[in-house]
Amino acid sequence: MRICYTGWGDYPHVRRFARWFSDRGHEVHVITHHPVPMSGVVMHDLTAGSGARSRVDRYAHFEFRARYAAVATAVGRVRRLVREIRPDVVHVQSMYYPGYLGAFVSMVPRVITVWAFDDVWLPLAKGPWLLRQGLSRWALERGRVVTGISTSLVGEILRLRVAQERVCVFHWGVDLAVFNRDKSRESVRASLGLDADGRKVVLSSRNLDATCNTELIVRAIPEVVKRAPNTDFLFLWNYEDRAYSGKIRKIVDELGIGRWTRFVGPIDYSQVHRYYRAADLFVSVPRFDSGPVSLIEAMACGAAPIVSDLACVSEWIDHGRNGLVVGPDDHVGLAEAIGDLLADDDRREKMAERNVGMVQQCADQDCNMEWMEDVYRKVIAGEVRMPTRPRAMKAAKHG
Repeated sequence: MRICYTGWGDYPHVRRFARWFSDRGHEVHVITHHPVPMSGVVMHDLTAGSGARSRVDRYAHFEFRARYAAVATAVGRVRRLVREIRPDVVHVQSMYYPGYLGAFVSMVPRVITVWAFDDVWLPLAKGPWLLRQGLSRWALERGRVVTGISTSLVGEILRLRVAQERVCVFHWGVDLAVFNRDKSRESVRASLGLDADGRKVVLSSRNLDATCNTELIVRAIPEVVKRAPNTDFLFLWNYEDRAYSGKIRKIVDELGIGRWTRFVGPIDYSQVHRYYRAADLFVSVPRFDSGPVSLIEAMACGAAPIVSDLACVSEWIDHGRNGLVVGPDDHVGLAEAIGDLLADDDRREKMAERNVGMVQQCADQDCNMEWMEDVYRKVIAGEVRMPTRPRAMKAAKHG
């Protein structure tokens, strides 16, 4: 098959699709405004020849609606590129720009995978909210198949009156050859330069921004280190809001917790699994989320999770059994949860064993991507009926 993706070419979620299907022997193209070279994948740069100019220069020529003009221009580029590529199927990745532009393509079957929908749909999202809402609703109506990463997200999609027979839960899963417990925690820590001499590691790998609520973790640290002073808090991220990051670092200084806090920064996605393996605990307490990808990666590597009370997370975490759940505004409760789990090695290990088994059964990337491959074939053939979901894609707590 010749497959064309539209979305962020530098983002792990898009790149995992491109890599898997390219390795499978398919011809893969990605139309993006952030092209990053990938072996075996053809990247098409939407910004090439766009002639971007400063705001002052545009205003001097009475061009005030540059955002809308840029979208219209990008639509034309996507259509032209698709005519040149002649794909069998176009797969729209997210409702963010430029993902949704794939919905403007005609004469080619379209599959739409929705993620980061909370950022697109909620009024708190930055940018032209009403425009984004309208484009999202219109794009979803044009998908032959629409998938969401969680049951709760699919529920939101259905609220937009997208035909139910075209919508289903699709979690792309994790690469179990990479995200696993095959290496000891001590050896991984040594390779990362972490002190393995009796110290505990608490990891956050979410974006460093207000939505992911890093401040809650930072404010919990003083109480945690009173109980467990041999604890290190590690922070990784893919995206960093500079203003928010500055605020977080200032709080660290004010609380005097710098010796227990390490900002690792953005790292290549191929190295993230090493930090999950090194961690005793994984903490993810966002205020909003569409689907917990990083959570499932951490579960696969044996890090016991502490998470915020969100619908998409409750599909995977049963409080007290395979993780702990806290409120997104309760730093005292978070500190207590972290301290309790750090003090109980046996409980953490039981959680890890349950989670590794759950991910192996419910979130095997190869199994789930094979299902998507079958979706592509059926969409190309003009079939409307959705393929049967494999056992490995059934919701963890409801399968």
